[in-house]
Amino acid sequence: MDVAEDTMRRNVNEQQQVVPLRNPLIEENTEPSFLLATIRTAITIPVVVIWFFAGLYIWIPLVMRRLANYISAVISSAMTRDTDNVVAAGINLEHAISFFFDGFKIIFHSLGYTGRYLGEQQENASIRAKEEFLMSTVTWCLILFVVLGFMFLS
Repeated sequence: MDVAEDTMRRNVNEQQQVVPLRNPLIEENTEPSFLLATIRTAITIPVVVIWFFAGLYIWIPLVMRRLANYISAVISSAMTRDTDNVVAAGINLEHAISFFFDGFKIIFHSLGYTGRYLGEQQENASIRAKEEFLMSTVTWCLILFVVLGFMFLS
């Protein structure tokens, strides 16, 4: 009787498996339409131009600081024979050098120009976008309240 009950339970469990519904928002075709490609391009061009100037403005002082930090770590290491600071400063210098160009990679990757459409990436991006929207909404509301408060109280 135990074998018959186990077989019956397995059959019931197999029949109760739920098949997930197809998400209508996810398209089967990964090729973007002409309209979407045009909109994506219209968004990408200003973002790249803004990043070029803003990133360059940030990148040059960043590289100079990290280069000065690395040179001072090398001089300090030559005097003390402690190489840990040189390794850390070298890693920081590598990150600083690639900072500007990594910005372009991130822009193109986030806008979908890499050709990768990973479901996990989209889920993580969706969660992160919701968090960023919440934080930006709260931030702008606080700024608005502060500005309005100064306008009406002064």
